[in-house]
Amino acid sequence: MSQIEATVRRFHDTGSSKREKENFHGMLFADLDLSKSAEPISFFRSDFRQVKIQNFKFAGNNFDRADFIDAYISNSSFTGCQFGTDFLNTYFDCVAFKDNVEDTCTIAQCVYNKCTFRGEAFRNTTFRSCRFIECLFEDCNFEMNTADELTFESSDIRRIDFSNMTALNFAFSNCKFQGMRIDPDYLGTYLFKGVAPQGINYCYRGEELRLDAEYTEALQAMMEVYVKENRYFEAFNSAILYNTFGNYGKSLHAIFKWVVDAVLEEPLIRRRSSLSRIIDALVFYSDSEAIALSDLFYMVGLLGEVPLNSFPLTERLEMESRLSFLKELTKESLLSPDSPRLANEREICFEVIVDEDQKEIAEDCLTRIFHALSASIGDANFQILGIRHGSLIFECVATGAAVVLFTNCLRLASSNLIKIALEFRFSAKYMHLLKSARTTDQVAKVYNNAKSLMTPPTKDVYNLSNEVAKVAKELRIVAQCSDDNRQGSGHIVD
Repeated sequence: MSQIEATVRRFHDTGSSKREKENFHGMLFADLDLSKSAEPISFFRSDFRQVKIQNFKFAGNNFDRADFIDAYISNSSFTGCQFGTDFLNTYFDCVAFKDNVEDTCTIAQCVYNKCTFRGEAFRNTTFRSCRFIECLFEDCNFEMNTADELTFESSDIRRIDFSNMTALNFAFSNCKFQGMRIDPDYLGTYLFKGVAPQGINYCYRGEELRLDAEYTEALQAMMEVYVKENRYFEAFNSAILYNTFGNYGKSLHAIFKWVVDAVLEEPLIRRRSSLSRIIDALVFYSDSEAIALSDLFYMVGLLGEVPLNSFPLTERLEMESRLSFLKELTKESLLSPDSPRLANEREICFEVIVDEDQKEIAEDCLTRIFHALSASIGDANFQILGIRHGSLIFECVATGAAVVLFTNCLRLASSNLIKIALEFRFSAKYMHLLKSARTTDQVAKVYNNAKSLMTPPTKDVYNLSNEVAKVAKELRIVAQCSDDNRQGSGHIVD
């Protein structure tokens, strides 16, 4: 035993069934099975701050009015216990909860990793800002509770009813659902990614419906309710869910612009809350396909134009930090070769059109700028597929990141020398991007917002793009996602 371990106070079972109002602060609970006690031990009103509990079995114990703060609990179990307890900033690792009663508890800023909850009864309990990772919930009863900002990651939720409590701002990543019930009034605050939320039911005024693509009409109906009630974030998030569940691929530009404009008219405290929730949602969705990259660029760019001077200094700095983090995630989602987004958006074909008498110079410049960009961002997969005559057209292919960077550096180098028209042909997923009466100026703004997120090109890239500019009276790039169902088009003119 080390000297440090020797100085740590350890819990010992004295045989007494009353260990009430005891100070266990910083104590180690290890390698004991209290289910073997002659009588369940009561820990009523005891202090468990900063305790470490490992390989420990609690059974039938009373923790009413006890405090677990900054505690660490691992490889342990609680069975048939009574909690009227505060759990604050506590980490649970591989902990099994079964047939316990949590009544009038506060559970805040806790992390549960690989924990199981079976037959639990939660009553009059408040949950705030907790995270559940690879957890199992099965046949638990939630009644008259309040839960806000809970995150579930790779968790399995079976026969859990959240519909008779206040349960909002939940986030689900790669979760499985079986018989989970929710109140549709809170649906707009729920974030989903990684899997379609099949197996969810929602109960509203006695009517229960399964939530999947078949019931996108219900989602649309809820979205209309949120719009009428000026619940801006919920309306926006419902549009995302509607797109995701129904695989509609509609552009989110219009509703996002409406939401941001409306939020800016709200009182300051609601404005801050709404903007924070919008940014947090975009962070959540940034590594998924729930929001198309083109939409994400537009949203980030629009948020970057939101005036923050009306916020107090600390709140303004917090908002700027959140937005900066979102920008970095967005950039990473495009530039990272391991990004799951690029798996479906990797092959982008485009054409570069120059004067025919500049063939050799243009081909040399394009090849060198492709190599320079590849060296800058990794495997850009630039290739010149062929050359068509008439006008001199270089048919090329590259990653989405490379295409954006390529057009970016050309614009930076040649904005006063040439006119660049950029035409995107989107797959079915993006077919609505440029519809709904989008003007050229509006589309150009979308592109410029995306461009502002990109890492500036290196000096070599900048110099090479100057060479390309010099050999072309007019340079036109035509880009299209590789897809059998190419639809929709629009132009961006500098």
